[in-house]
Amino acid sequence: MEYSNKELEKAFTDLSRMELSRKRLFANISHDLRTPLTLIQGYAEAIQDGVVSSKEYQHKYLKLIQNKIIGLTRLTDELFELSQLESRNKKFEFALINISTIITKLENKYRYDIENAGLLFKINAPENSDICINVDISQFERIFSNLIFNSIKYTREGEITVSCETSNDTVVFRISDTGCGISEQDLPYIFDRFYTPSKSRNSSMKSSGLGLAIAKEIVEYHGGKIWAESTLNQGSSFYFTIGIHKLD
Repeated sequence: MEYSNKELEKAFTDLSRMELSRKRLFANISHDLRTPLTLIQGYAEAIQDGVVSSKEYQHKYLKLIQNKIIGLTRLTDELFELSQLESRNKKFEFALINISTIITKLENKYRYDIENAGLLFKINAPENSDICINVDISQFERIFSNLIFNSIKYTREGEITVSCETSNDTVVFRISDTGCGISEQDLPYIFDRFYTPSKSRNSSMKSSGLGLAIAKEIVEYHGGKIWAESTLNQGSSFYFTIGIHKLD
């Protein structure tokens, strides 16, 4: 009976979390669409009504409209991609790739962006980097891109470290930063669609709120798991696993 009660409590907690996530989803979709649409309408009316008469300011307002439309297009594209991933309708093209190739790609692709943000970039590779994993490399790189740029966004000083370790039949990747961290209250929701932080992360930093959700779906599409650990004002670490491909 005790075991059943624990199971029921867990089920109730999961349902409550899903309901809260659903409410957050609809609230954030409404906000993320309404705000730019309202601004676009305001800019267009200002030009149409002659409030903005000079060519210079008309050009400025049109540029603002264009930027808002680009943001909305990116948002709808990411929503469509996330929907395809969640329904498992997105086609993946898997191929064997060894860890050393991935490490080299990370070094070449992200060092400039991280160091240009004034941060140190460290890579810790496993001793045996000849291990192979079976991945869709373009989608696999999306995981790193979303996690690394997320770390850059919330890290003002210090470093970002990418680590790779092997454990039994699994490769564990870790992306760590020395940023502002994530509060204990926010941590369970960070992979939810349209996750918006309450206190731990500056809400003025604009993003679609879909990057971590997309990373989660891609990892799970590969049969792996993803999670995060964080201490407020000290930094965050994101982990994900991929199974090692064994040669017959």
